Amino acid sequence: MTEHSLPITRPKRSIGAIVAFIFISFFLLLPTILDVIFGFYQELYLLSISRLVISWLMFLIPLVFFYKNVKLYCYLLGFFAFFTPLFIIAFIWFKTRPNFSLIAFLLQTNLTELREATRGLLKPFLVISFIYLLLYLLPAWKFSVKRISFKYAAIISALALALNVIYFVVRRYHDGLQTVEILEENYPLGLFSGLEQAYAFKQKNNLNESKDFHFNAFKKDSLSKRQIYVLVIGESARFDRWEINGYSKPTSPHLKARQNLIPFSQAISGSNLTWMAVPQIITRANPTNMDVQFKEKSILSAFKDAGFKTVWLSNQTDKDIFWSGTINLHAKTADVAIFSPTNSATFDSQGKDYYDERLLPLLDSIIAADNQNIFFVLHIMGNHWEYTKRYPKSFDYFKPSGQTIAYLNPYSPDGKEAISNTYDNCIRYTDFVLDSVIGTLEKHQLVSTVTFLSDHGEDLFDLSNEKMDFHVTPAPATLHIPFFIWTSDNYSSIYKEKTKLLKEHQVKKISTENAFYTVLDLANISFPGFNKRKSICSPVLEQSAQMYYHNLDKKAYYYSDLTR
Repeated sequence: MTEHSLPITRPKRSIGAIVAFIFISFFLLLPTILDVIFGFYQELYLLSISRLVISWLMFLIPLVFFYKNVKLYCYLLGFFAFFTPLFIIAFIWFKTRPNFSLIAFLLQTNLTELREATRGLLKPFLVISFIYLLLYLLPAWKFSVKRISFKYAAIISALALALNVIYFVVRRYHDGLQTVEILEENYPLGLFSGLEQAYAFKQKNNLNESKDFHFNAFKKDSLSKRQIYVLVIGESARFDRWEINGYSKPTSPHLKARQNLIPFSQAISGSNLTWMAVPQIITRANPTNMDVQFKEKSILSAFKDAGFKTVWLSNQTDKDIFWSGTINLHAKTADVAIFSPTNSATFDSQGKDYYDERLLPLLDSIIAADNQNIFFVLHIMGNHWEYTKRYPKSFDYFKPSGQTIAYLNPYSPDGKEAISNTYDNCIRYTDFVLDSVIGTLEKHQLVSTVTFLSDHGEDLFDLSNEKMDFHVTPAPATLHIPFFIWTSDNYSSIYKEKTKLLKEHQVKKISTENAFYTVLDLANISFPGFNKRKSICSPVLEQSAQMYYHNLDKKAYYYSDLTR
């Protein structure tokens, strides 16, 4: 028999077409089905069912354009089927829908991050994706409706569109949601909305607006002794894994023995994501105004205004697949900018592992090269996954670890002990690196400080006993960060009041936005509009409201709400 147009009159053909249509719908809607069953709205049954229906109707809207070849449209929808396993994994493991959050996570990574995060899983995942696609294409191939009349197609598309509009109006004006929020909660439009937002961010991700911006910063005093100020930005280091912060294991023996080291106990990050956290450290961007990172220059520019040479030393790559936010854009405005020694978007080159200590001889040689006052930013790998690759064998102190077993599996509780030990080894290695930075400055007998804070923390089976969440979800484990300041003897003798105030403010509530003002104030640098209330070494310091930027809905929230 030949394929035919609607209406269908043959019972067997009708039943076959209906069954095929049901399977096609199931394979396409599975991300929404799981979201409805296990997701954010599982207690709101009416809303959950509405979202499922709306998702189904969204796939029907373009039908009017394919009324002559319905099967072609079914085949084209295979694009969504192929990526459905990815959407399901992202939702089950990280509660992330297929929207801007997922797209941004994928686009701002690099090849090595992708390889390390999917180690042992990429090939099986691709196999599963192809199998899922084939399972989808089978009912699509069996679907006996080749074409329908333009009239029926137009009615179906118009009705689907009208119901979507009604749903959007209700969610917008009755429930008070913004348009982008409605789009992002509903698959598949959330995917297209995410792609559009990613493109818009990519277009905006430049410093063109900041070209004419100037801090007009100045040094408030003139010292005869040479000054070196260092800001070290850590990676994925959480507060409670440092011995110096009260952890029971000896993870920071060097810093614990250091004089003039001041730890702060209530510091939080402004974001759980690097590309949103670091700009809040090096610019005046904050959770309520992230666009400042595009409109203003960074702390490097302020130090330049005050007559300092500026140097950015990074053990991270500047070659991400699509973008890394504004971090590298600002970094490259330094007088000297050096990144991970590689020609590709990876952290290693020719099979070598580059540990953070490789920055130490660079630091020493640049200091020794001349007598200029210098401001350094060191961006280290710290506790970036995969932990095993972050420290040499000589620092494999806690065992079992990733260097004593074949594979650290972050998606199984079986690897919890080894992952925890390997993470602690990374902290212990960072302790060594920071102590070595301090030792380098001591050797040169300078007026100097070292400020260290991490971009964000890390989830180590905190949200779930079954798997790691890394730093996907804002939580105390991913936002409570270590924050230390070391001052040289020369510095402490010259700036006694600042040193005294640092010690007095050790238990104050602070956040990453305090770093920008504090590092400048430590150097006794100011500029018109300088906010003294955000400097930790200021007598008028105000405790931070401790807000963080949530990439899911691009809003600022209070950290205190997470700890209640």
